[in-house]
Amino acid sequence: MQIKIKQENIDNLQPGKLVVLKKKTLRNSLLAVSSTVYRSGKMGQPTGLFLLGGTSKDKLFEQIVAGSTGIELWKLASGYLTKQEYDFICKELEHLALLPIFIDDEPGLDGLIIIERICSLAESLQEKGECLKLIVIHAFGGCLPAADRKELQRLASSLSVAIVVVE
Repeated sequence: MQIKIKQENIDNLQPGKLVVLKKKTLRNSLLAVSSTVYRSGKMGQPTGLFLLGGTSKDKLFEQIVAGSTGIELWKLASGYLTKQEYDFICKELEHLALLPIFIDDEPGLDGLIIIERICSLAESLQEKGECLKLIVIHAFGGCLPAADRKELQRLASSLSVAIVVVE
C-alpha cells in the first residue's frame, strides 16, 4: 500500500511501508532527503540512501552538513566561513562520520538494481548483527515506474523496513 505523506510525518514511519514524498524542486527534494537521512542516522537507525537521476552524494552531503550545523549552504559551498564556523563543522563532521548511513549514488541505478542493492545492504548489515531501519530513494523527476514501486512495497514488507521515495 502506497501512502503519500508530508515531510513533518516522516518521524512516524512504519516498518513495512512505502512512502512517496512529492517535491517540486530539486532543492526541496534534497532538503527532504537530507533531513530524513540525518534524523534517522542520528537516532542510530541504519539507513540506506539510493540516489537516482544524477544527484551526487556531495550535493546531498552539503545539505546534511548545512542542516546539522545551521550554517547557510552558500557559505559551505563558497568556503566563506569564520574560524568558529569552521571548527564547528569539523566537530560535526566527526559526529556525522559515525552515523550508520550508507549512500549509493552509482550512475545508472534503476528500480531492479536498487532492489538488488537494498537486499545486499540488508544482508551485509544482518551479518554484522544490525538491521536496516530506513531506506530513502531520491528519484527526483519521477524516475521510478509503478511496477518498481510495487516491488519496493513487497521488499519493505519482507524486510520490515520503511522505504521513502522522494520524487
